[in-house]
Amino acid sequence: MFDDFGGVRTGPMLGEYRASGPKYMPHETLVLKSRDEWNRNLLRRPGIRSITFSDSFICLHIAAIAATSYQFGRGLETFEVLGVGWQLRDFDVDLLVTACPNLKHITLDGCHNLTDASMFSIINRCHDLRFLSLGGRGGGRLRGAAFEHLAAHRNIVPRLAKIHFLDHTFHRDRMERAIKALSKARPFLPIVTGDSDEKEPMPFSVWRAGKMTMQFDLY
Repeated sequence: MFDDFGGVRTGPMLGEYRASGPKYMPHETLVLKSRDEWNRNLLRRPGIRSITFSDSFICLHIAAIAATSYQFGRGLETFEVLGVGWQLRDFDVDLLVTACPNLKHITLDGCHNLTDASMFSIINRCHDLRFLSLGGRGGGRLRGAAFEHLAAHRNIVPRLAKIHFLDHTFHRDRMERAIKALSKARPFLPIVTGDSDEKEPMPFSVWRAGKMTMQFDLY
């Protein structure tokens, strides 16, 4: 489902809605694909702006990031956990965004234990947030309260330009109402929703201006 850069693998229809993050120089990026690659001393490398975890991720990595210097936390702009966020709890997300309030691009995939509290932590602390991707896997536990809050308070994360909200099938009716309200309140904010069942074609939708503007299958 995900490409090497944390974006959703897409056919031509997804186009502008894919999860393409900022481009960084090699010395500004940490990409950790296995636990063998992890070394806490990596966080002492100057100028790191982006961290991506795949199979290597455990929650202790967030604790290590939070315990690094003030300058490191304020300099981090992109944080991605791709497909392996099942360990994440609300506490971990709050710890991350408290230490790294300048995050602009956040991808948390496979995070079926997160609740609305995590999303509130993100939107209340990361004021310059541009992109947010939350993948639930197994249904997810979010109910949509943070989306309702964003719809009612358009001054919160005003530069938010794109949301991917995948695999959150529990509380589907309330979530759909909240997403519709948010897309109506922020008509230029595309919200991509859908389910990523790897065994079947993956139906995705894009909400804009209170309407589901397009549907497509992702293979």
